[in-house]
Amino acid sequence: MTTTITRRELIALRLKPQGLAFSPLSTPLEAARRMLATQAQEFAGGCWALGVRAPGSSQQQVLDALAAGTVVRSYPMRGTLHFTAADDLRWMLSVTAGRMLASVEPRLARMGLDRAALDRARDAAVQHLAGGGALGRQEFVQAMAAAGVPTEGQLGYQVIFFLAQSGLICWGPPHRTQQALVLVDEWIAPTPAVDPDEALRRFVLRYLAGHGPAQVQDFQWWTKLTLTTARRAFELAADELEPLECEGETFWVVASALGSALGSALGSQADAAALPRRRDSAFRALPGFDEYLLGPNYRRFALPPEHNELLFPPKTSIFLRSVVQEGRVIASWRSVKSARAAGEAPEITPLKPLSSRQQAGVAQAIAAHDGFLDGGAPAAASTSPAALRARAPRAQ
Repeated sequence: MTTTITRRELIALRLKPQGLAFSPLSTPLEAARRMLATQAQEFAGGCWALGVRAPGSSQQQVLDALAAGTVVRSYPMRGTLHFTAADDLRWMLSVTAGRMLASVEPRLARMGLDRAALDRARDAAVQHLAGGGALGRQEFVQAMAAAGVPTEGQLGYQVIFFLAQSGLICWGPPHRTQQALVLVDEWIAPTPAVDPDEALRRFVLRYLAGHGPAQVQDFQWWTKLTLTTARRAFELAADELEPLECEGETFWVVASALGSALGSALGSQADAAALPRRRDSAFRALPGFDEYLLGPNYRRFALPPEHNELLFPPKTSIFLRSVVQEGRVIASWRSVKSARAAGEAPEITPLKPLSSRQQAGVAQAIAAHDGFLDGGAPAAASTSPAALRARAPRAQ
Protein backbone atom coordinates (compact mmCIF):
# COMPACT_ATOMS: atom_id res chain seq x y z
CA MET A 1 0.00 0.00 0.00
CA THR A 2 1.35 3.42 -0.97
CA THR A 3 1.01 6.30 1.49
CA THR A 4 0.25 9.69 -0.06
CA ILE A 5 2.13 12.59 1.51
CA THR A 6 2.35 16.32 0.91
CA ARG A 7 5.42 18.19 -0.25
CA ARG A 8 5.74 19.58 3.29
CA GLU A 9 5.80 16.05 4.69
CA LEU A 10 8.34 14.89 2.13
CA ILE A 11 10.65 17.68 3.24
CA ALA A 12 10.08 16.73 6.87
CA LEU A 13 10.98 13.13 6.13
CA ARG A 14 14.25 14.34 4.62
CA LEU A 15 15.12 16.75 7.42
CA LYS A 16 14.57 14.18 10.18
CA PRO A 17 17.07 11.44 9.20
CA GLN A 18 19.73 14.04 8.36
CA GLY A 19 19.59 15.49 11.87
CA LEU A 20 18.43 18.86 10.54
CA ALA A 21 15.14 18.90 12.46
CA PHE A 22 13.13 17.13 15.15
CA SER A 23 15.89 15.13 16.87
CA PRO A 24 19.41 16.31 16.01
CA LEU A 25 22.31 13.88 16.22
CA SER A 26 24.59 13.88 19.23
CA THR A 27 28.13 13.80 17.81
CA PRO A 28 29.96 14.31 14.51
CA LEU A 29 30.68 10.55 14.44
CA GLU A 30 26.96 9.80 14.73
CA ALA A 31 26.34 12.25 11.89
CA ALA A 32 28.99 10.61 9.71
CA ARG A 33 27.52 7.18 10.35
CA ARG A 34 23.93 8.29 9.77
CA MET A 35 24.77 10.03 6.49
CA LEU A 36 26.90 7.07 5.31
CA ALA A 37 28.97 9.47 3.21
CA THR A 38 29.18 13.25 3.57
CA GLN A 39 30.75 15.18 0.70
CA ALA A 40 33.96 16.78 1.93
CA GLN A 41 36.22 17.98 -0.85
CA GLU A 42 36.12 21.31 1.01
CA PHE A 43 37.60 20.20 4.32
CA ALA A 44 36.17 22.98 6.49
CA GLY A 45 32.77 22.69 4.83
CA GLY A 46 32.76 18.93 5.33
CA CYS A 47 33.52 19.41 9.02
CA TRP A 48 30.59 21.80 9.34
CA ALA A 49 28.32 19.39 7.44
CA LEU A 50 28.85 17.00 10.35
CA GLY A 51 28.66 19.76 12.96
CA VAL A 52 25.39 21.29 11.77
CA ARG A 53 23.77 17.89 12.26
CA ALA A 54 25.07 17.65 15.83
CA PRO A 55 24.17 21.03 17.39
CA GLY A 56 26.53 22.15 20.12
CA SER A 57 29.41 20.11 18.72
CA SER A 58 32.68 21.75 17.72
CA GLN A 59 35.18 21.58 14.91
CA GLN A 60 37.63 20.20 17.47
CA GLN A 61 35.31 17.22 17.99
CA VAL A 62 35.49 16.47 14.27
CA LEU A 63 39.28 16.73 14.38
CA ASP A 64 39.30 14.44 17.43
CA ALA A 65 37.25 11.85 15.51
CA LEU A 66 39.74 12.05 12.65
CA ALA A 67 42.66 11.69 15.07
CA ALA A 68 41.00 8.67 16.70
CA GLY A 69 40.40 7.05 13.32
CA THR A 70 36.65 6.71 13.82
CA VAL A 71 35.95 9.05 10.88
CA VAL A 72 38.05 9.03 7.71
CA ARG A 73 38.06 10.90 4.42
CA SER A 74 38.41 9.11 1.11
CA TYR A 75 36.75 8.51 -2.27
CA PRO A 76 34.00 5.96 -1.59
CA MET A 77 32.01 7.01 -4.67
CA ARG A 78 31.72 9.52 -7.53
CA GLY A 79 35.49 10.15 -7.43
CA THR A 80 34.77 12.79 -4.79
CA LEU A 81 36.10 13.14 -1.25
CA HIS A 82 33.66 12.18 1.50
CA PHE A 83 33.74 11.72 5.25
CA THR A 84 32.62 8.24 6.30
CA ALA A 85 32.65 6.24 9.50
CA ALA A 86 35.89 4.28 9.25
CA ASP A 87 34.26 0.86 9.35
CA ASP A 88 32.05 1.69 6.34
CA LEU A 89 34.85 2.52 3.91
CA ARG A 90 35.94 -0.95 2.80
CA TRP A 91 32.52 -2.37 1.97
CA MET A 92 31.53 0.82 0.12
CA LEU A 93 34.65 0.60 -2.05
CA SER A 94 33.82 -3.05 -2.74
CA VAL A 95 30.70 -1.79 -4.55
CA THR A 96 32.06 1.28 -6.33
CA ALA A 97 35.81 0.97 -6.87
CA GLY A 98 35.88 -1.61 -9.65
CA ARG A 99 33.83 0.46 -12.08
CA MET A 100 35.59 3.69 -11.13
CA LEU A 101 39.10 2.28 -11.55
CA ALA A 102 38.23 0.65 -14.88
CA SER A 103 37.00 4.02 -16.15
CA VAL A 104 40.04 6.06 -15.02
CA GLU A 105 42.96 3.74 -15.76
CA PRO A 106 43.02 4.44 -19.55
CA ARG A 107 42.95 8.19 -18.88
CA LEU A 108 45.73 7.91 -16.29
CA ALA A 109 47.84 5.90 -18.73
CA ARG A 110 47.50 8.64 -21.34
CA MET A 111 48.70 11.13 -18.70
CA GLY A 112 51.83 9.07 -18.01
CA LEU A 113 50.54 7.04 -15.07
CA ASP A 114 50.61 3.61 -16.66
CA ARG A 115 50.40 0.36 -14.72
CA ALA A 116 54.14 0.32 -14.03
CA ALA A 117 54.05 3.85 -12.61
CA LEU A 118 51.04 3.03 -10.45
CA ASP A 119 52.77 -0.10 -9.15
CA ARG A 120 55.78 2.02 -8.18
CA ALA A 121 53.42 4.43 -6.43
CA ARG A 122 51.83 1.60 -4.47
CA ASP A 123 55.23 0.25 -3.40
CA ALA A 124 56.47 3.71 -2.38
CA ALA A 125 53.28 4.40 -0.39
CA VAL A 126 53.69 1.18 1.57
CA GLN A 127 57.39 1.90 2.13
CA HIS A 128 56.78 5.39 3.53
CA LEU A 129 53.58 4.76 5.49
CA ALA A 130 54.06 1.24 6.90
CA GLY A 131 54.51 1.01 10.64
CA GLY A 132 52.24 3.89 11.54
CA GLY A 133 53.57 6.47 9.10
CA ALA A 134 51.53 9.50 8.06
CA LEU A 135 52.38 12.09 5.40
CA GLY A 136 50.74 15.33 4.37
CA ARG A 137 49.88 15.78 0.72
CA GLN A 138 53.02 17.71 -0.18
CA GLU A 139 55.32 15.22 1.54
CA PHE A 140 53.49 12.28 0.02
CA VAL A 141 53.78 13.68 -3.50
CA GLN A 142 57.48 14.33 -2.94
CA ALA A 143 57.92 10.71 -1.88
CA MET A 144 56.16 9.58 -5.06
CA ALA A 145 58.41 11.76 -7.21
CA ALA A 146 61.51 10.38 -5.50
CA ALA A 147 60.31 6.89 -6.44
CA GLY A 148 60.11 7.86 -10.11
CA VAL A 149 56.33 8.34 -10.24
CA PRO A 150 55.17 11.25 -12.44
CA THR A 151 53.70 13.94 -10.16
CA GLU A 152 53.91 17.18 -12.13
CA GLY A 153 50.83 19.36 -12.36
CA GLN A 154 47.82 17.45 -11.10
CA LEU A 155 49.41 14.02 -11.47
CA GLY A 156 50.28 13.89 -7.78
CA TYR A 157 46.61 14.27 -6.93
CA GLN A 158 45.72 11.56 -9.46
CA VAL A 159 48.14 9.18 -7.76
CA ILE A 160 46.53 9.83 -4.39
CA PHE A 161 43.07 9.33 -5.88
CA PHE A 162 44.03 6.03 -7.51
CA LEU A 163 45.65 4.59 -4.39
CA ALA A 164 42.72 5.69 -2.22
CA GLN A 165 40.17 4.31 -4.68
CA SER A 166 42.14 1.06 -4.60
CA GLY A 167 41.68 0.90 -0.84
CA LEU A 168 45.37 1.29 -0.01
CA ILE A 169 45.38 4.76 1.59
CA CYS A 170 42.94 7.25 3.07
CA TRP A 171 43.07 10.66 4.70
CA GLY A 172 43.40 10.08 8.43
CA PRO A 173 44.70 12.25 11.30
CA PRO A 174 44.67 16.05 11.23
CA HIS A 175 47.78 17.54 9.66
CA ARG A 176 48.30 21.30 9.45
CA THR A 177 44.96 22.65 8.17
CA GLN A 178 43.72 19.35 6.77
CA GLN A 179 44.79 15.68 7.08
CA ALA A 180 47.66 13.25 6.58
CA LEU A 181 47.60 10.14 4.41
CA VAL A 182 47.80 6.74 6.10
CA LEU A 183 47.51 3.08 5.11
CA VAL A 184 43.92 1.89 5.35
CA ASP A 185 44.88 -1.51 6.75
CA GLU A 186 46.89 0.07 9.55
CA TRP A 187 44.58 2.97 10.33
CA ILE A 188 41.22 1.17 10.20
CA ALA A 189 40.58 -1.95 12.25
CA PRO A 190 39.80 -5.12 10.24
CA THR A 191 36.20 -5.37 9.07
CA PRO A 192 34.42 -8.48 7.77
CA ALA A 193 34.15 -8.94 4.04
CA VAL A 194 30.62 -8.29 2.77
CA ASP A 195 28.92 -10.36 0.08
CA PRO A 196 28.44 -8.24 -3.09
CA ASP A 197 24.65 -8.44 -3.03
CA GLU A 198 24.55 -7.67 0.68
CA ALA A 199 26.87 -4.70 0.16
CA LEU A 200 24.61 -3.35 -2.60
CA ARG A 201 21.51 -3.88 -0.46
CA ARG A 202 23.20 -2.20 2.50
CA PHE A 203 24.23 0.72 0.31
CA VAL A 204 20.69 1.67 -0.67
CA LEU A 205 19.24 1.04 2.79
CA ARG A 206 21.88 3.21 4.46
CA TYR A 207 21.44 5.93 1.82
CA LEU A 208 17.69 6.11 2.39
CA ALA A 209 18.02 5.84 6.17
CA GLY A 210 20.38 8.82 6.18
CA HIS A 211 18.86 10.97 3.44
CA GLY A 212 15.16 10.26 3.59
CA PRO A 213 12.70 9.45 0.79
CA ALA A 214 14.32 9.25 -2.63
CA GLN A 215 13.89 7.80 -6.08
CA VAL A 216 16.07 5.29 -7.90
CA GLN A 217 17.61 8.03 -10.01
CA ASP A 218 18.63 9.94 -6.85
CA PHE A 219 20.55 6.91 -5.58
CA GLN A 220 22.08 6.35 -9.02
CA TRP A 221 23.25 9.97 -9.19
CA TRP A 222 24.62 9.84 -5.63
CA THR A 223 26.65 6.65 -6.15
CA LYS A 224 27.32 6.96 -9.90
CA LEU A 225 26.56 3.27 -10.23
CA THR A 226 24.82 2.25 -13.44
CA LEU A 227 21.07 2.66 -13.50
CA THR A 228 20.79 -1.12 -13.87
CA THR A 229 22.85 -1.64 -10.70
CA ALA A 230 20.88 1.02 -8.84
CA ARG A 231 17.62 -0.71 -9.75
CA ARG A 232 19.04 -4.02 -8.57
CA ALA A 233 19.96 -2.43 -5.24
CA PHE A 234 16.33 -1.40 -4.75
CA GLU A 235 15.17 -4.88 -5.71
CA LEU A 236 17.53 -6.46 -3.17
CA ALA A 237 16.19 -4.15 -0.45
CA ALA A 238 12.54 -4.31 -1.49
CA ASP A 239 11.41 -6.19 1.63
CA GLU A 240 12.55 -3.27 3.82
CA LEU A 241 11.26 -0.41 1.69
CA GLU A 242 7.92 1.35 1.60
CA PRO A 243 6.59 3.54 -1.24
CA LEU A 244 5.36 7.07 -0.67
CA GLU A 245 3.49 9.12 -3.25
CA CYS A 246 4.02 12.87 -3.46
CA GLU A 247 2.52 14.98 -6.21
CA GLY A 248 2.06 11.97 -8.45
CA GLU A 249 5.60 10.61 -8.01
CA THR A 250 6.80 7.57 -6.06
CA PHE A 251 9.55 7.88 -3.48
CA TRP A 252 11.05 5.10 -1.37
CA VAL A 253 11.78 5.11 2.33
CA VAL A 254 13.08 2.52 4.80
CA ALA A 255 9.89 1.22 6.40
CA SER A 256 11.34 0.87 9.89
CA ALA A 257 12.71 4.42 9.81
CA LEU A 258 9.36 5.80 8.70
CA GLY A 259 7.59 4.08 11.57
CA SER A 260 10.00 5.35 14.22
CA ALA A 261 10.31 8.87 12.84
CA LEU A 262 7.07 10.37 11.60
CA GLY A 263 4.74 7.44 11.09
CA SER A 264 2.07 8.87 13.36
CA ALA A 265 2.14 12.26 11.67
CA LEU A 266 1.93 10.73 8.22
CA GLY A 267 -0.70 8.22 9.22
CA SER A 268 -3.04 10.96 10.37
CA GLN A 269 -2.04 13.30 7.55
CA ALA A 270 -1.30 15.86 10.30
CA ASP A 271 0.52 18.24 8.02
CA ALA A 272 1.15 20.82 10.71
CA ALA A 273 2.92 18.22 12.87
CA ALA A 274 5.52 17.55 10.22
CA LEU A 275 7.87 20.47 10.74
CA PRO A 276 9.68 22.04 13.71
CA ARG A 277 7.64 24.08 16.16
CA ARG A 278 10.45 26.09 17.73
CA ARG A 279 11.26 29.17 15.68
CA ASP A 280 15.01 28.82 16.19
CA SER A 281 14.96 25.22 14.94
CA ALA A 282 13.44 26.13 11.59
CA PHE A 283 16.65 27.69 10.18
CA ARG A 284 19.91 25.95 9.26
CA ALA A 285 23.03 27.44 7.69
CA LEU A 286 24.49 24.69 5.50
CA PRO A 287 27.93 24.44 3.90
CA GLY A 288 28.47 24.28 0.17
CA PHE A 289 28.04 20.79 -1.30
CA ASP A 290 25.75 19.83 1.58
CA GLU A 291 24.11 16.42 1.35
CA TYR A 292 20.65 17.92 1.87
CA LEU A 293 20.88 19.64 -1.51
CA LEU A 294 23.02 17.25 -3.54
CA GLY A 295 21.59 15.94 -6.78
CA PRO A 296 19.40 18.04 -9.09
CA ASN A 297 16.39 15.75 -8.78
CA TYR A 298 16.76 15.35 -5.02
CA ARG A 299 16.94 19.06 -4.20
CA ARG A 300 14.15 20.33 -6.45
CA PHE A 301 11.64 20.44 -3.60
CA ALA A 302 13.99 22.57 -1.50
CA LEU A 303 15.23 24.80 -4.33
CA PRO A 304 13.13 25.03 -7.49
CA PRO A 305 15.36 24.50 -10.57
CA GLU A 306 14.61 27.99 -11.90
CA HIS A 307 16.45 29.40 -8.85
CA ASN A 308 19.54 27.18 -9.10
CA GLU A 309 21.78 30.17 -9.78
CA LEU A 310 21.36 31.24 -6.16
CA LEU A 311 23.70 28.39 -5.18
CA PHE A 312 25.31 27.47 -8.50
CA PRO A 313 26.81 30.50 -10.27
CA PRO A 314 26.78 30.00 -14.05
CA LYS A 315 29.92 28.64 -15.75
CA THR A 316 31.52 27.57 -12.46
CA SER A 317 31.73 24.35 -10.45
CA ILE A 318 31.02 26.25 -7.23
CA PHE A 319 28.27 25.13 -4.84
CA LEU A 320 27.61 28.02 -2.47
CA ARG A 321 26.56 27.81 1.18
CA SER A 322 22.84 27.98 1.80
CA VAL A 323 20.37 28.89 4.51
CA VAL A 324 17.23 26.79 4.69
CA GLN A 325 14.03 27.61 6.54
CA GLU A 326 11.88 24.57 7.28
CA GLY A 327 13.83 22.71 4.65
CA ARG A 328 13.49 25.28 1.86
CA VAL A 329 16.38 27.42 0.60
CA ILE A 330 15.91 31.11 1.32
CA ALA A 331 19.43 32.50 0.84
CA SER A 332 23.07 31.82 0.10
CA TRP A 333 25.67 33.05 2.60
CA ARG A 334 29.36 33.56 3.11
CA SER A 335 31.55 34.58 5.99
CA VAL A 336 33.32 37.91 5.90
CA LYS A 337 36.45 37.09 7.91
CA SER A 338 34.65 35.84 11.01
CA ALA A 339 31.20 36.86 12.13
CA ARG A 340 32.66 37.36 15.61
CA ALA A 341 35.78 39.26 14.58
CA ALA A 342 35.94 43.05 14.48
CA GLY A 343 32.18 43.31 14.21
CA GLU A 344 32.13 41.82 10.73
CA ALA A 345 28.75 40.41 9.72
CA PRO A 346 28.12 37.49 7.38
CA GLU A 347 26.96 38.38 3.88
CA ILE A 348 23.83 36.82 2.48
CA THR A 349 22.07 36.82 -0.88
CA PRO A 350 18.38 36.09 -0.31
CA LEU A 351 16.14 34.45 -2.83
CA LYS A 352 13.64 37.21 -2.10
CA PRO A 353 13.45 39.93 0.58
CA LEU A 354 13.53 38.46 4.08
CA SER A 355 11.13 39.34 6.86
CA SER A 356 12.54 40.54 10.17
CA ARG A 357 11.84 37.10 11.62
CA GLN A 358 13.73 35.44 8.78
CA GLN A 359 16.68 37.81 9.21
CA ALA A 360 16.82 36.90 12.90
CA GLY A 361 16.63 33.19 12.09
CA VAL A 362 19.37 33.44 9.49
CA ALA A 363 21.60 35.33 11.93
CA GLN A 364 21.08 32.62 14.57
CA ALA A 365 21.78 29.84 12.08
CA ILE A 366 25.06 31.43 10.98
CA ALA A 367 25.98 32.12 14.61
CA ALA A 368 25.72 28.35 15.21
CA HIS A 369 28.44 27.91 12.60
CA ASP A 370 30.66 30.44 14.38
CA GLY A 371 30.04 28.66 17.67
CA PHE A 372 31.12 25.40 16.03
CA LEU A 373 34.42 27.01 15.03
CA ASP A 374 34.88 28.52 18.47
CA GLY A 375 34.48 25.33 20.45
CA GLY A 376 30.79 24.51 20.37
CA ALA A 377 29.53 27.40 22.50
CA PRO A 378 26.69 29.28 20.79
CA ALA A 379 27.85 32.55 19.32
CA ALA A 380 25.89 35.71 20.01
CA ALA A 381 23.62 36.75 17.16
CA SER A 382 21.76 40.00 16.83
CA THR A 383 18.09 39.58 15.98
CA SER A 384 17.83 42.93 14.24
CA PRO A 385 17.87 43.32 10.44
CA ALA A 386 21.29 44.96 10.78
CA ALA A 387 22.76 41.61 11.83
CA LEU A 388 23.29 40.68 8.18
CA ARG A 389 24.90 42.29 5.17
CA ALA A 390 22.29 41.46 2.55
CA ARG A 391 22.96 41.73 -1.14
CA ALA A 392 20.11 42.30 -3.56
CA PRO A 393 17.68 39.39 -3.78
CA ARG A 394 17.95 37.17 -6.83
CA ALA A 395 15.73 38.21 -9.70
CA GLN A 396 12.49 36.27 -9.76
